[in-house]
Amino acid sequence: MPRINRTVSSSSSRFFNCGLTALLAAEEAFGLSAEEIDALLEPSLYIGRCPEQVEAFLAKYAPFWEGAEAAASEISL
Repeated sequence: MPRINRTVSSSSSRFFNCGLTALLAAEEAFGLSAEEIDALLEPSLYIGRCPEQVEAFLAKYAPFWEGAEAAASEISL
């Protein structure tokens, strides 16, 4: 795994496992339960038009690679 991927993965793991949602839920003024906060943190809620953009891209460029042979999936240096 490249270094940047490890860093991002490690950072996001620390964020989600640090108990922040429990701390926020414990604050009466915050007004949400831990479950409600977790539901709001669902990444799929924030992807916008990504599915439509991918479909449009594939529809536009798929003809260019039709009939092309698949290359090896391994890269060795």
